[in-house]
Amino acid sequence: MRTPPPCARRKIMPAILMLSIFWGSALAAEQQFEVVVYGGTAGGAVAAVAAANAGCSVAFLMPEASLTPAALSEAEKAALAHSGAVGGLAKEILEQSKAGSLEQALDRRLQEAGVRVFRGQRAVRAKKTDARMAGLTTSKGDSFSARVFVDATPEGELLPLAGVSSRITKTPDARRCLLGEYVISPADLTPDRAQPDSIGLAAHLADAAQGTTLPFQVPYRALLPKQSECDNLLVAACLSADEAVLPALRSVGVSMVLGHSAGAAAAWAAQYNAPVQKVNYTLLRKNLRLQKQVLEVPGRERNRAADLGLDGVVVDNAQAQFTGTWGFSTAVRPFVGNDYQHDGNTDKGAKAARFVPFLPTDGEYEVRISCVPGGNRASNVPVVVNTADGPTTVAVNQKKSPKTPPFTPLGVFRFKAGSSGYVEIRTDGTDGHVIADAVQWLPHPAAKQK
Repeated sequence: MRTPPPCARRKIMPAILMLSIFWGSALAAEQQFEVVVYGGTAGGAVAAVAAANAGCSVAFLMPEASLTPAALSEAEKAALAHSGAVGGLAKEILEQSKAGSLEQALDRRLQEAGVRVFRGQRAVRAKKTDARMAGLTTSKGDSFSARVFVDATPEGELLPLAGVSSRITKTPDARRCLLGEYVISPADLTPDRAQPDSIGLAAHLADAAQGTTLPFQVPYRALLPKQSECDNLLVAACLSADEAVLPALRSVGVSMVLGHSAGAAAAWAAQYNAPVQKVNYTLLRKNLRLQKQVLEVPGRERNRAADLGLDGVVVDNAQAQFTGTWGFSTAVRPFVGNDYQHDGNTDKGAKAARFVPFLPTDGEYEVRISCVPGGNRASNVPVVVNTADGPTTVAVNQKKSPKTPPFTPLGVFRFKAGSSGYVEIRTDGTDGHVIADAVQWLPHPAAKQK
């Protein structure tokens, strides 16, 4: 080949340089997806598959070169042994892994779902606008943008980058976990503690000597940062929970269950361009059920009102969501269920109890509250009723005995089917002990006849 003359070389070299700059900038350009899942865990892989199955473009970023861990320990297998507690993608993939390794089964499902997998991509910086994450930059200099991000790392690597509240646990091999919309407490570790926004089941060791496990529902709220801090991040592994609860949430199998639900929720939020805190749980629940995700503790899919010999829909204090520290009591009767709770007449305004029903149909309901009256009770308890027409506040005198013990009627209100409505007992400005026992919804006009 003839060597180009010097003048030609002078023209060729700048052209090559310009091409190098062009291709270099193209390679470093931001890659755009609807959902980005970060964390090379089994739960992260399942989250990516679930989001892709829902029709989203998904990037799965793995800080390491391969998935970890690749197998279930014997303790984890025992915790998952409760019959019927695991369903959905987790059950499918665990069944498929019997013919090989769990890692192979996950890799196969990622490929089948069309997930783009990026290995050795450790996040080092997050781009954020107000309360929304816009993108991630990795140690390789690559950038990824998305409508929704999922942190599936056991260490909560995205939490400090996203600027959301978190804490470091004191358990062996200390890890970061979310401080979010709801903190799962030891009181939630029972089949009788119904979560109105359950996204799956976990299990804890109920009897170390016998090796028996006890399943419990995991609420969607525990995956959510506070909306003011970040409205497009879901935390699927290092979720918001008390330190005593975390071991029950750390197993590979449970992380796969939670990953499935997190991926489905992320897809919904991405497709509707909505905050993850505003995901329509009624639709999410319906989709998860269609995907055979187990949301109820086996054998516990019962009507709480029927259990208590009451009509309509009843939410007891065992199923309520409490803010602040409340005491338990059985001193005064009658009350609903096993006990009732009280605010101890302290920290006024910092405590609340929210009762969220699952109503079967749209319509009008008479709402009644059980407050266990007494001389030391508050006479001015603000009770917020969140209806289909918006919230309204009713003042309740808990010193006064109800006409139909133990319930005092609050009025007739219109509600949508599902769990969008609620009743919240507040303690703001109250002049005595505030009681939270139970709330009853009776369909109207049948309520008038009772």
